Amino acid sequence: MAKLKAELDSLDGLDDSLKGLYVEQDGKFRLDAEGVDNSGLKSALEKERKAARDAENRRKDLEARFKDIDPERYAELLKKAKTMKPARAPWKSG
Repeated sequence: MAKLKAELDSLDGLDDSLKGLYVEQDGKFRLDAEGVDNSGLKSALEKERKAARDAENRRKDLEARFKDIDPERYAELLKKAKTMKPARAPWKSG
């Protein structure tokens, strides 16, 4: 026995006796069955999509902020700075 799909893009090709089991929502046809609740899945999916959009926006912001920084050159300068002695102020005696 073939299984019914929970969601279809179109009812074309579906046996006429099964078309009444589907309801149209948001341009899709969803199986109208008791005990099937996809709202939790939908909210989880939307939450993940929002997190992905937020992460992409943060990445773009950081990329713009640090676009002119060369990480290798920064590491080289940092290493050099750690080996240098602090300069003495010329007005101090000592």
